[in-house]
Amino acid sequence: MIVGLVVFILYLYFYVGFNEISAEFGRLNYLQFSLLYSLALAAALLSLFLFSTAWQRLLNALSIKIGFIRAFQYNAVGTFVDLVIPCQTVCGEIVRVQLVWQEERKNYGKILASAFVNRILFNMITVFGLSAGGILIFLNHSSLSGYIMGPLIFLIIGTLIYNAVLIVMMVRPGTAKKLFSGFLRLAEIVTFKRFKRDKLLARAEGSLQNFETGFQIFRENPKCLIMPSVFLFLSWVFSVLSFVLVFYAMDYLFLPLDFFLVAFSLTASIQGVAATLSVGTLDIFMTQFLGLYNITIGASGVAVLLVRFVVFWFQLIVGYAIIQLIGARNLLSTGSDQKAKK
Repeated sequence: MIVGLVVFILYLYFYVGFNEISAEFGRLNYLQFSLLYSLALAAALLSLFLFSTAWQRLLNALSIKIGFIRAFQYNAVGTFVDLVIPCQTVCGEIVRVQLVWQEERKNYGKILASAFVNRILFNMITVFGLSAGGILIFLNHSSLSGYIMGPLIFLIIGTLIYNAVLIVMMVRPGTAKKLFSGFLRLAEIVTFKRFKRDKLLARAEGSLQNFETGFQIFRENPKCLIMPSVFLFLSWVFSVLSFVLVFYAMDYLFLPLDFFLVAFSLTASIQGVAATLSVGTLDIFMTQFLGLYNITIGASGVAVLLVRFVVFWFQLIVGYAIIQLIGARNLLSTGSDQKAKK
């Protein structure tokens, strides 16, 4: 992250120019900017709350009771991991599942199933946003379609393939066990049989069964997916709104709807895949991308700085703060337990 940030600062200095950036900051209406930018941060935070609420509803549907505050904390920590480790949200989901399991100490498979379904639903909403933005660009800005349609189609296809694998695991009983068994077989070959595949598969049998049971509950009761889907859609809406409010704070009210859908979708998708590696590279890409909409290079540099703070650094700070809070609480509870034993 530090290297990427330094690269972007050097890019701003040599290619954009600090004079251009300071001139852009100088023309801002600071009262309007402060209000709208604060609303952008609030919208980003509300998006996290809504995503957590959707996940909590899915957990409750599987009879796993967890408080909303806990769900939000665990989701924020998972988001922090997603932003730091480039593994396409997988690592973040593992962290979320592990944190809930540490509290429950049972039903690991069901907890994992809730995370899978939450991710499937949110990915479909992401595809909707990418597709809607692409259609609007094709219809209204055909001159831009040559620059943008390629990355959009690539991201849509990649997301659909990722979702297809998850959906197959959901609708076809036994698929998860086969995939896990295949993974263990590969690991056994790579490590020259340093661990026993059959032994590990037997240990995971209960969790895999719970995993299948969780999916079965969702298949047999699709109504329990309605409210989580609504919350996830609202989470996506507020994420886009946080993006919109940054540009409104800069008094760029002329930008069309397709710009916000495409710019937000590209930023979120690339950030989700590259995570911490996106720092610097994505910033430079977005600065160039904004130029396609006749935004000056100085304004583009400022906009990217402000947008990336909302969609990346702010969420990183929130997640890190909650990690410190959870760590402090665990230390205090451990100390209390030790005193009680004495």
